[in-house]
Amino acid sequence: MNVRRSTHLGKVLLLIMVFCFTMIPSVVFAHTGLEQSTPKDGETVEDVNEITLTFESKVEKGSSFSLMNENGELVPVDSIQINNQVMSGSVPSTISDGPYTVNWKIIGADGHPIEGKYSFQVKGNKTETQPTSQNQTTTPATPEPTVTPEPSVAQTPVSSGNSNSYTILWIAAIVIFVIVLVCIGLILRKKGK
Repeated sequence: MNVRRSTHLGKVLLLIMVFCFTMIPSVVFAHTGLEQSTPKDGETVEDVNEITLTFESKVEKGSSFSLMNENGELVPVDSIQINNQVMSGSVPSTISDGPYTVNWKIIGADGHPIEGKYSFQVKGNKTETQPTSQNQTTTPATPEPTVTPEPSVAQTPVSSGNSNSYTILWIAAIVIFVIVLVCIGLILRKKGK
């Protein structure tokens, strides 16, 4: 009777272990994050005509992004297109100087919705003129230099906040694996008695 019970328990544990090892990798690797963008996160640019987002895996139809100015107002983005891992859209008119935020919402290849955001700054190279009188001449103001991030910062992928969930899932997988191994060891120990 004891042998039957331990054999049944062993089969149940084996099924649990197979289930865990088939489900955990698909959960861990299913989600995708933002790999790079143009303009880059934190970058200062003179003008923006197009926004391009490249993700770590394929992006499904129904994904989109929006552009907001510093006042929280939507800036129109036309012709959002999705091509495998790349989503892009054009900004129809010259946008004014200031900070902007790109809010993206995608549907990953696994069907799960994922969202994130990043910011950049527009600081145009515009000239200003002083009011003139009959004795003065107009002198354009000296343009301010454009600040560009260092290459190491600019090439850093944008974090989408998914790395913490990956870590938690890996820890859960390891804990389940250890529990299954301990249970199998206990079963084998009881069989030996």
